[in-house]
Amino acid sequence: MEKEQAHLYDGPVMVSVCCTAYNHAKYIRHTLEGFVRQVTNFRYEVIVHDDASTDGTLAIIREYEQKYPQLIKVIAQKENQYSKGVKIIQNIIFPTLQGKYLAICEGDDYWCDDHKLQKQFDAMQAHPECSICTHLVKCCNEDGSENAVLFPAKSYHINKTGVLTQQQLADCYWVKSTNLPFQASSYFLRREVFTLDLEYNRDIGYLRKSLLLGSMFFFNTPMSTYRLFSSGSWTSRLKEDGAHAYYDFLMQKIREEESFDKDTQYRYHTYIEYEKCILLITCFDYAQAEARKRIQAENLQGVHFRTIAPLSQCIKMRTQLMLIRYAPALLLFMKKGKRHFQALLSSGRGLLSRQS
Repeated sequence: MEKEQAHLYDGPVMVSVCCTAYNHAKYIRHTLEGFVRQVTNFRYEVIVHDDASTDGTLAIIREYEQKYPQLIKVIAQKENQYSKGVKIIQNIIFPTLQGKYLAICEGDDYWCDDHKLQKQFDAMQAHPECSICTHLVKCCNEDGSENAVLFPAKSYHINKTGVLTQQQLADCYWVKSTNLPFQASSYFLRREVFTLDLEYNRDIGYLRKSLLLGSMFFFNTPMSTYRLFSSGSWTSRLKEDGAHAYYDFLMQKIREEESFDKDTQYRYHTYIEYEKCILLITCFDYAQAEARKRIQAENLQGVHFRTIAPLSQCIKMRTQLMLIRYAPALLLFMKKGKRHFQALLSSGRGLLSRQS
């Protein structure tokens, strides 16, 4: 059977692929090719949600829908739902899905392994204690050129295929970095993860919810590619909205962490307080005067994280919290200087690259 006919196996749909697209005309064909080329011994479906694109993205999606009518289903919006704060996968796509498992990929990323779904399906079938399966993700620049960035980064020391326990995941999610260690194009989740009623949004929500239901199976093999700072991406749209929008985004993350803390009966309380401190320090940089006063009023000096974080990180955090409380102008000056230095360093590297 040809690759493009693999999805026509009889029987129930075992895997549902969720794809969200917005102004991804430059990339979506690559994404869709990754879906239709999957070789599996089970039936799967692909649901593509176009959020009122204006650049011709929908026309390309319709082309694939016509070519693969038993595989690809399209949800096309006339009005942008992201701008209305709608949870697109949770509220729009999920109710239409049939699969036992759900795989995710945004319209500017793509899968680079034709057996990705089969490998992840087999792993989850063999490990019922796992609620999610992920893998190593490569990165490329907006124009498709290679980039050395990997998810998860080497600093996480996740370098072998196998099961990651809930304790290991907690360390990854809250201590080793405020950034997500795993990238969404690698997510392969049990359907039950989506039925949990938590207030989390976007990629982080799937990781938090899956943490409550079990462990993770990780493949130390790249099976997808994440496109950095592509036009139409959630990251680029957030940047375009400016500092105030980024402050609101960070505060929303704090509220979600506090809600998760309560919903889990404070099982991860120390971890969550640790991240809350990091987020508040970042918020201070983007906040207006009144908001900065509220952050200063937070009683965070007495919180101790030595049991979960390295001493160097604890010292750095405590120093920044003290500066927020007693010398906020100095902290802002230091942060501004750091950004200028990084910008100069980046431009210098670019100049050297062009000269070579």
